[in-house]
Amino acid sequence: MAAAVRYLLQLFLSCPLTLLVALPLWLLFSKVTGWNGEAPAGVNFVGHLDIICLLIAGPIVGWCAGRLMPKLIGSGRLIWIMPAGLMPAIIMDALASPSRLSDWVEGLGAVLITLPVCSVIGYSLGMIIAHLGTVNPRRTGQLFAASFALFVVLVPILRIYENRSLTPRDTALRHVMGREGIILSPDLSAACRPEYGLQLPMGTAVESLERHICGNGNKAFPVERVRVISGPHAKTEGWVRAWGLQRPD
Repeated sequence: MAAAVRYLLQLFLSCPLTLLVALPLWLLFSKVTGWNGEAPAGVNFVGHLDIICLLIAGPIVGWCAGRLMPKLIGSGRLIWIMPAGLMPAIIMDALASPSRLSDWVEGLGAVLITLPVCSVIGYSLGMIIAHLGTVNPRRTGQLFAASFALFVVLVPILRIYENRSLTPRDTALRHVMGREGIILSPDLSAACRPEYGLQLPMGTAVESLERHICGNGNKAFPVERVRVISGPHAKTEGWVRAWGLQRPD
């Protein structure tokens, strides 16, 4: 019973404790490198924070907890199993549709799933380091050095992904203009006929995916297929009349 309590306490507390350590490190990292993941429309890339939690902050928190309270090591080494079970689903989802990979490193998906998973696994890694350090103290420094080296390798890889994933989105970014907003129609035919669908308010950010011309001659007008980025309808796709969209300055 006591072991189960220790397991659950670490499972739920390891994430906030790791984030408390990771956030100052991330701010320092962003200040030194200038890579803060910010993009227009409130889209934020947090891949660097993920690996800080996984390879730096998490191991530090887990190792410190294991050194201060050795009884936690037994269960702490195993708490990675449950959250790690989510990783195959994330990987399969990203492989099925590469564009969906961004959902796991940007915005809500990162905050609710990827960051907690990385934090818990990193904490458990720290517990493993604490356990191995009791057998051979030299391993502690070696394992932390290996973890940091892996972090250094992953940083430029994530930077390349950040540039490739966010830059195209920035160039396709639009904002809804006009006090009355604009109608997001479910399909092309609905956008070309009298409009019906979701009402997107002024200022909503969308990503332009495709452009089409409705009608002929003087009655022709452009419509765009978009993906909503901000607001309550985020990630919804549909068609809007192009006159209601504006490129950011």
